[in-house]
Amino acid sequence: MNLTSLLLPEDLAAVNELIASYLEAWNGHDASAFTDHFSEYAEFTDSMNQVAIGKPAIHRLIDFQFRVTHTTAQIGFDELYLRYLQPDMVIGTGKWSFSTEKAAAPARSYVGVVHMICSKRDTNEWKIIFVHSLDRSNPYLS
Repeated sequence: MNLTSLLLPEDLAAVNELIASYLEAWNGHDASAFTDHFSEYAEFTDSMNQVAIGKPAIHRLIDFQFRVTHTTAQIGFDELYLRYLQPDMVIGTGKWSFSTEKAAAPARSYVGVVHMICSKRDTNEWKIIFVHSLDRSNPYLS
């Protein structure tokens, strides 16, 4: 993953670990581990513009996707840019790529943009408070 950062080294290490673990949980299709990366009142908007607010709603959305619609999905980030919004709040903006394979259908790949805000204000541990994914793929040309 290409990464540009304006963070202090200790915050960069912690936020980078949070993002790596987030991707590992997604790619392992572990809804509970994925949800653990979020604060209690986080907001998550997926690439289909489905919005979930709060950990229970995020878990329900992701659990359904892992069990039904994204059973073989793998995701990665690239060209991630991290900077402070405040001393205890970081925004990350970058590109994501998403691929899936299904036995009955050809593999599909999608690309998009992600905006992620992480904070350590409430717990002194970095947690995700906001994710918004935008699909930049053109399904009409695939």
